[in-house]
Amino acid sequence: MRRFQLNRWTDETGVSGTGIVLRGIVFPSGKVVVEWRAPKTSVAIYDSLAMFREIHIEAHPGCGELEWLDEP
Repeated sequence: MRRFQLNRWTDETGVSGTGIVLRGIVFPSGKVVVEWRAPKTSVAIYDSLAMFREIHIEAHPGCGELEWLDEP
């Protein structure tokens, strides 16, 4: 398993805020589980890291970056 966090520099939607907005884990199966931080906390499950990246990173270019917390 490998942990990561999403750092946002700007918040286009005004929903997630800036800074560390979520922490997540990639399971050996490839599934991804993330926990969104305050002010709107929730948990979400994605079929793959590619799906997560498409929705939360690539759809918001220049707004943030994924930071790995564990070595590969």
